[in-house]
Amino acid sequence: MEFEFPLKHSFHIYVDLSYSPKTKLAIGSYLILKDGEIFESASQIRSRKFESSGCSRAEIENALGVLEHILKEDPQPAEIRLFTDCKTLTQLPERKLRL
Repeated sequence: MEFEFPLKHSFHIYVDLSYSPKTKLAIGSYLILKDGEIFESASQIRSRKFESSGCSRAEIENALGVLEHILKEDPQPAEIRLFTDCKTLTQLPERKLRL
């Protein structure tokens, strides 16, 4: 008798954001690479426009939006790696330890 186990996927997510404090509009871009997929063209990059009260908040909203999208597709991924230049996101684990 063979047992089938659901395949768990690995995701590499690249996120970036541009924010205008004057208009409070953000353009968040992201690239999702699944299971070792290789970046081949700019058509793989997705963007979304949204309003936000600040740059840090917009960066977090952008990353959370992408994570929610992935978790809808695969509720229990094997691995998610998030790549960003946003200090607010990269320093969250450090800040959590200080709380």
